[in-house]
Amino acid sequence: MSWIGLCDFEQPAFRVGGLHNPDRPPNATDSVLAKGTILAEVLLTPSTSDHVILDYKCSGDWPLRVNIQKATCGTFWMYIEQGRYNHLHALPTPLAHFAGTVQISYSWDGPSRLGHLGVYVPATGLVYQNHLDAPRPMPMGALADMTLTQSTRRHCDGLAFFAVSNQVEPLGVPLGLTSGTTVLCKKAPRTVGDLRPGMTVVCHGQPDQQVQWAGSRLRPARGAALPIRIRAPYLGLTQDLIVAADQKIALDGPDVEYLFSQESVLVRARDLIHGPMAMIEMRPKVMRYAHVFLTNQSMIRANGCLTESLHLTTSAQNGLKSQNTMSRLCNVEAHTTQSTPSLRGFEAMTLNRILAA
Repeated sequence: MSWIGLCDFEQPAFRVGGLHNPDRPPNATDSVLAKGTILAEVLLTPSTSDHVILDYKCSGDWPLRVNIQKATCGTFWMYIEQGRYNHLHALPTPLAHFAGTVQISYSWDGPSRLGHLGVYVPATGLVYQNHLDAPRPMPMGALADMTLTQSTRRHCDGLAFFAVSNQVEPLGVPLGLTSGTTVLCKKAPRTVGDLRPGMTVVCHGQPDQQVQWAGSRLRPARGAALPIRIRAPYLGLTQDLIVAADQKIALDGPDVEYLFSQESVLVRARDLIHGPMAMIEMRPKVMRYAHVFLTNQSMIRANGCLTESLHLTTSAQNGLKSQNTMSRLCNVEAHTTQSTPSLRGFEAMTLNRILAA
C-alpha cells in the first residue's frame, strides 16, 4: 500500500486500505502507523512574520498535535506532541525570501528508529533534509481525523493539499509520465512501464542513450502531480498524453526562436491549460506515475511529443540515500544541468497564447 489519506479541502478522503483501492472496505483506525509520511504542498510568499502552514490538535485516547511552520529566517519547524512526548524539529534552509511552491515531508520509521524532515523545491530540484532520531509511530485515528475533520485544524491560504502514506515516501523525484505512455526507443516504441536498464532510447538533438533506471510510484494526484491531458494532434502527438502538472514539455518553432532565441524551450504541462491544447484530467485521488532516467538528461518522444527525461539532482539523490528508498536510483550518477532552457510561468502562458492564436 501507499497513500491512505488526502486532504485537498474539497473532497478529503482517508482509507486505511489505500486510496487506490476504492472497492476495498475501510479498515478500523484504532491502531498506530509504525511508519509513514505526511506530505504537504504549499505556495510560499515572502512574509515579515512566522508562517503557520498547518496546525492540528486533538485530544482523547490518542492525543496528537502536528504543527508545521516556516520562520522568517527560512527555517522550517515541525512540532509533534503525542501525550507526554513532544519534540520540535528544525530544518534550516536558504528560503527566507523565497516565493513559490515547496513540498514539505515528515517521514517516520518506528521499527528502524529513523525519521526525516525535508523540503523539496520543484522549481530548482533542490532538497533540504534533516535526520530525526527515534520518531514515534502515529495514531491512525488521529491522522484520519486530521485529514477529514475541518474543525480540528487550521492552515494557511497557500496550502494546496496534504497527504498521508503508510510508507516512507521519496522526496524530490518528479515522476511525471503515466505508465502507459509510449517512448520512442531504438529498436521499437515501448511503454515507459516496460523500459528496463540497458535499453536504448532515441533522444532529440543528441546521440541515443541507454536507460539507467526506469520505475513508477503512486503519487497524490494534486499539486505538482495533478494530471494534465495534452490533446492530440497538438505538439506532434499521435494520441493524447497524460502527465503530471510539473512534467516539462518541449515547444519549438519560429515563434520560440523569435521570442527566446532558442531552438526549443521547456514549459510545465500546467502552463499549457490556458489554451486549447491541454486540460486538467479528472482522475482518482492518486495516480501511478513513471519515468526513465538516462545517462544525460535529454528530450525524448512520448506519444510523439517531446518531453524531458527524469532530471535528478544530487541533493534529491542524497535524500533518497538517507531515506533508504528507491535504492536503484541511488546508484546512478545524478545530473548537474538540464538539457533545455525552461520558461517561467508568465513566459509559458504568453507563448501558449501566441501558439493558440
